[in-house]
Amino acid sequence: MATSTAARYSQTAIPHPDLIHRFRTSCARPLMGDILRDELGNRRYQVEEMAAASKRISEIINKRLAKVPGLEGFKFITNVSIFQNDGQGARMFTSMVWDPDSDTAVQEIYTNENIKCVALVLAICVY
Repeated sequence: MATSTAARYSQTAIPHPDLIHRFRTSCARPLMGDILRDELGNRRYQVEEMAAASKRISEIINKRLAKVPGLEGFKFITNVSIFQNDGQGARMFTSMVWDPDSDTAVQEIYTNENIKCVALVLAICVY
């Protein structure tokens, strides 16, 4: 006898995570700041290089967050935007409507005299 799709999902469903498994921004923000300082430290803004640098930084953040103990059950969406720092202001905003009990967003900003960088991570609990 074939098992219905609903029955298969109910047998393998993972319960809703408790507050212990909530994403802790206090773990991610310092790690992100270290990566931004290491990758952008003394760099000057070169428009030809910034797209590749943004992608590389995003990948590094994702890999490092995935290795943090306690964050194994999360998927990360990372956006890294690099601007030329000419003294102008910049604002970024994002919103996520998944599970407010376990998912969240964290942002880190890095600036030097040539570059302004905003790294944003959306952390989604997979359960």
